[in-house]
Amino acid sequence: MKTRLKGVFRMWFLRKIFLKKYKRKSWITLGALFAGIIGIFLLGTLLLDDTMINFKGKNAAEKENIQAVEALGKQPIEVVYQIRYVCGVTDEIRETVLMDKLSQLDKEWELIRATDKEMVYLKQVDDLAPACKENGYMGLSEGGVLTLFLGPPADKKVIQTFYPLDTERLESSLPSEELKLLQSGIRVRNLAEYNSILSTYGAFAKS
Repeated sequence: MKTRLKGVFRMWFLRKIFLKKYKRKSWITLGALFAGIIGIFLLGTLLLDDTMINFKGKNAAEKENIQAVEALGKQPIEVVYQIRYVCGVTDEIRETVLMDKLSQLDKEWELIRATDKEMVYLKQVDDLAPACKENGYMGLSEGGVLTLFLGPPADKKVIQTFYPLDTERLESSLPSEELKLLQSGIRVRNLAEYNSILSTYGAFAKS
């Protein structure tokens, strides 16, 4: 009987110790979990504050850049417009404009040079320049080179040179009047005549 009572007492004592330890571990576990939650919350708050600061700083920098670009757009600058024609003539137009107006230029205009003082745009035109249409002559320069002149060849105002011609073949293949016409100058009034002369006399180019 005494042995049985001792066994019961011992079981009750061990149960009490077990429950005490279990409760203690539970509180420790809950405390650790709570501390972890607080730590995560504080870390998230710090990261959010840092993100907001960076976001505000980025917005401020972008705003400053936009303002700088807008201010630059109001600055006047010298602009040179170059128009280059098939016949080799390049006309220039100069004007002072605001920077933001340059964005309205047609895509045909190509920016070829830019400095802090001026910007140069170029446009290629598949046609003869007005000066070539008004007073252009195709003839021969020294050495028998097919040449486009401003005015008769005798004035020697060269606009554009092409290739030397085989004058002996010309004399044997074409009427003498045509050779004399070429020497005195053939009037060129438009792009069609310009291309026709180049095509005709291209067959007599020296190889």
